Amino acid sequence: MKSRSFLQCFAAGALASLALSAFAPQTAYAATNPSPMTKRWIDVNDQAYEHPYAFVANGTTYMPLYYVMQALNHMGLTDEWNGQTWTMSGPSSLPANFADITLNQSTSNI
Repeated sequence: MKSRSFLQCFAAGALASLALSAFAPQTAYAATNPSPMTKRWIDVNDQAYEHPYAFVANGTTYMPLYYVMQALNHMGLTDEWNGQTWTMSGPSSLPANFADITLNQSTSNI
């Protein structure tokens, strides 16, 4: 009798353990070969302005926007952030031509 109740308890515990493991959170692992952070040069008209760390993912280079804006400032573009709107302006000697560009309005939150 004792062995039968022990066997029943063991079987019930094993089944409960299997049932609970089905609901256990699964672990997802990132890619094993992430692109390393490397120093990249930002060149404007063959002149290097900034040397930030960057990485490449899916064919796109990602780097801090600050360094891109510093390079654009060397070209005469200015930018201003008022806490809600980011405004960029170019010199009047360089008029903007949006004839071939389709503009879409969107918003972004940080």
